[in-house]
Amino acid sequence: MQQVALSDRYVDFANHCLQLAATTTDEQSRRMLREMASKWLELAEMALAG
Repeated sequence: MQQVALSDRYVDFANHCLQLAATTTDEQSRRMLREMASKWLELAEMALAG
């Protein structure tokens, strides 16, 4: 899979986590989803770096 395509998928996963975080009322779940989004974005950057 191309690095850009992989990075785009990771960004999509991060966005999905953030969308879920915006809809949950549980603070712990919201925090965990935001952390997951952050990790997905880190992976996206790493994929682009090669």
